[in-house]
Amino acid sequence: MAFKSVNEIEKFRFDDCQISRLEVNEKGIELVLEALIVKADNSQNTNYTESYAGTTRMQLVSGKILRGKKDGYKYYDANDVLISEVADTELTKEELTVFPGQCE
Repeated sequence: MAFKSVNEIEKFRFDDCQISRLEVNEKGIELVLEALIVKADNSQNTNYTESYAGTTRMQLVSGKILRGKKDGYKYYDANDVLISEVADTELTKEELTVFPGQCE
C-alpha cells in the first residue's frame, strides 16, 4: 500500500514502531519508521482494519525536538541479582543540539 496521509498522526499507532533513521533539519523532522500501524479510520487505509505499513517516511513539518531522555537500565547476573543500575537522564540543551548524531 502506498499512500500519503496529511495531518492524521492520530490515525497511526506506534506501539511496535522502530526508528531506523532520524534527521532534523531546517524544514523539520524526518523519520524512517518500521512496523508503523495504520489505524482502520485513516482516510487512506483501504483495508478498513488496522495493519502494519511497510517502511514509512514520516515528515513533521516545522517539527522541533524540545526535550529528550536517555533511557537508563538495570544489569542483573545469571542468578537475577542486581549488579548495577543507571537511572534515566534528561538530555541537556547541548546534547540535544547534536542529538541525531548521538543515536547509535
